[in-house]
Amino acid sequence: FDFSRDLFPRLLAADARLFGHVMRGYWRDIGDPESYLAAHRDYFQGALRLTPPGELRQIGGKPFWIEDSAEIDSSAEVRGTVVIGPSCRIGAGVRLEDVVLGPGTVVEARAELRRTVTWEEALLGEGTRIEGAVLGARVQARAGTVVEKGAVIADDTVLGEEVRVKEGVKIWPAKVVEDHAVVYSNLVYAERWRTSAFEEGAVTGLTNLELTPEVTARLGAAYGTLLQPGSTILTVRDDHPASRMLRRAFVGGMSSTGVNVVDLGVLPVPVMRHKLEGFGEVGGVAFQQVQLVRGMTSIRFFDDHGLDISTGFSKSVERIFLREEFRRAQHQEIGVIFEHPRLVDFYAESFLKALAVDSIRAQHTRVVVDYAHSAAVVVLPRLLSELGCDVVTLNAHTGGVHEALLASEIALARQRLAKIVASLEADIGIWLHPSCERMVLADRNQRLWSDLDLAALMVAAVCAADLPPGEVVLPAYAPSTFAAALAAAGHRMRETLSAPRALTEASRQKGVLFASAGEGDFIFPGLHHAPDALFALGKLLELLARAGRPLAEVAKAAPAVPVAQATVACPMERKGEVMRRFAEGVQGQETSFLEGIKVAVDGGWILLRPDRVAATLHIHAEASTAEAAGKLLRSHRDEVQRLVRSA
Repeated sequence: FDFSRDLFPRLLAADARLFGHVMRGYWRDIGDPESYLAAHRDYFQGALRLTPPGELRQIGGKPFWIEDSAEIDSSAEVRGTVVIGPSCRIGAGVRLEDVVLGPGTVVEARAELRRTVTWEEALLGEGTRIEGAVLGARVQARAGTVVEKGAVIADDTVLGEEVRVKEGVKIWPAKVVEDHAVVYSNLVYAERWRTSAFEEGAVTGLTNLELTPEVTARLGAAYGTLLQPGSTILTVRDDHPASRMLRRAFVGGMSSTGVNVVDLGVLPVPVMRHKLEGFGEVGGVAFQQVQLVRGMTSIRFFDDHGLDISTGFSKSVERIFLREEFRRAQHQEIGVIFEHPRLVDFYAESFLKALAVDSIRAQHTRVVVDYAHSAAVVVLPRLLSELGCDVVTLNAHTGGVHEALLASEIALARQRLAKIVASLEADIGIWLHPSCERMVLADRNQRLWSDLDLAALMVAAVCAADLPPGEVVLPAYAPSTFAAALAAAGHRMRETLSAPRALTEASRQKGVLFASAGEGDFIFPGLHHAPDALFALGKLLELLARAGRPLAEVAKAAPAVPVAQATVACPMERKGEVMRRFAEGVQGQETSFLEGIKVAVDGGWILLRPDRVAATLHIHAEASTAEAAGKLLRSHRDEVQRLVRSA
């Protein structure tokens, strides 16, 4: 509502009497941050004559205003107009120039503030540099933080150590910016700003709030800048409109750098990764909705071998993104967008060649598939038909808007699948994760097989199939019962890191039968070296056919999974200290440091490992039974929680 545009015309229309009065003095509308700062600049420059509260003192021959209860170190420097409110504390070596500090503001040693206004109880850490900004009430800017001119940091916001807030950025109240982060756009709706945009080769954010078309276009330009002009990448997406929108924005940024794009449309991620293991393309990008929460999109990046991009490459993309050092192609060198309509045929042909199709067909397996509205519906029905399966499909429609599945909805869907498998007396049921890289199985006894239980089932299938000696790659938290079962069948288990890229690289070794992180993901190298739930299902059908036994019978021989797992919250900066002190506490015991710290305890083991992304620690325990593992876990969880509190 504006007086000149709204109020005055209404008054005139009502024949009300309006008067104007000319007054001497200073006037400025300070209804926006820019005008608010401009009014302070006028005061600093003498255009606005005010006498602030407190008394006029000098330090180093320079005058400043300070109230009685405030404290300032004698080594501090002041220039221009400086007003220090009540109960402020100014540390050693601080430099203040044209500054107004609200009541209770604390400025720690060697901080520098120029043309800046703080409200009450702001805390500016050691070595911070603030220029031309407004900091609201109770804002914390920790050591080494830099805030550039025109920025506005609203009340109760916390800026971590060595944060940089770029020029003109507005951060709304009660936000948290992680250590070392660079804030380059307004932070309005999201609660946090992460240190790094990338987490394990992916950028994830709230659609249209954190991941906007503008941000995504810049991300595409940053990625394209690192690739050779004229090279080509692949893109896939799920069917959600948000994924489609962000993919289009990303492709625009990519094309501006002279990189070509093959748009594969709605396809499973494993299909794209299979193509990348071939030749021609230099990378791939997948756009998907994040499961378990709603309103978030993930943009995943893969290299020319179909692997998640390395940490070094992701940091290079982020560096170009933040510096905006984008390559701009000439008019005649703009990237071109293509389609690849035969890629499904290419994948299907390779898929079937990698399996004993005739043996599988002879089983006439009855399968119930819950597609969870995933892109697998584009590919899998054709493959199961070729394998001679009798198929019942659930949730196979991809049109329209299908929201991300919440945990409760996933649990209900899996239970429903198990009941349908039992009622139809089907041989096997499969629930596909929307990424098509992970799965959950159901048998006709209504048992659901997921995570390490599913890995145990796959181990049993490998052992029953009478295969030549081979190797199964599993993470350090896989139970020793797996190794014993494999050894009895002439195979061996090899432990590796659970990180996706490490697991993929481990699967490339000679003689690997399959690799898994125990999260419903399986890499069978016969087709390609990437998690692929579609091929994992095909491979399981082949193993059962080789064994000549149904799933229900093979499942009886699955090794026990006497393990327990828990998660403990731990701030990122304390992880190293907690891990070190835990290691000191187990000196002299049999230990392994492949991933975290694994300690032999009472015929079993305890593993403490830091989460690769989140501020958490994971504790795993194995004992003779699941109950004993739970008891062992609880005792060590209490110990780890104590270490976190005291770190």
